[in-house]
Amino acid sequence: MRSIGSIKLYRTADEEGVNGRTCKESKKQYQPYQNARSKRARCIRQRRHRKLLFGSGNHAKVASLGFFEDIPALLVVILGLGIFLASLLGVAIRQEECQQDLRHQTQVQDLLSSLSSHQLLKDEPDGSVLSLNTLEELSAQSLFSNFSTARLGFKFSMDIWLQHEGNGTGQIHLTYQPGTSPNDPDSMISARTTVVVRVEGYHYPAILQISAWGWVA
Repeated sequence: MRSIGSIKLYRTADEEGVNGRTCKESKKQYQPYQNARSKRARCIRQRRHRKLLFGSGNHAKVASLGFFEDIPALLVVILGLGIFLASLLGVAIRQEECQQDLRHQTQVQDLLSSLSSHQLLKDEPDGSVLSLNTLEELSAQSLFSNFSTARLGFKFSMDIWLQHEGNGTGQIHLTYQPGTSPNDPDSMISARTTVVVRVEGYHYPAILQISAWGWVA
């Protein structure tokens, strides 16, 4: 029922049926439009999402230029890291070489202590004094058979310098070589000590020195 002023109008059932059908048809006609709006809204959201991820237009150009501008900085970082690793490796190698030299020097000192008190250089089993007669009779073959390279792990030579006053003032130099000389004399490690040598019943100070090289790896 509708009212116009003081006049009331009544709507019949047929009109209501027509209007009812018209409303249903209107909904059916509106549904495709609503679906189109939803699809359009999804497309807009997807485009915005892609723009945020990858950029577009000038923003994409700026992003690509920024990437190429970062390449020199990345190269500098890689170069600095390489230099740091190389220096660290050099320090480790030098440290290992120093430790190896220290081990070699310790081995040479131990050999020197053994030779200075060994029975081969003395004429009395319990004596602490070396004998010139024994040293002169000692052969290199006998010395290096008792102190072999295979047992020591390196080669060595032995020298003894003796200043004495016998029938006159003189100096004695005894040397014992293993038969081979070092390829690089600068790589030799030497150690010396002072010993006492008996000469014709008299005691004289002497210098006992050994020079080592050719360590077996």
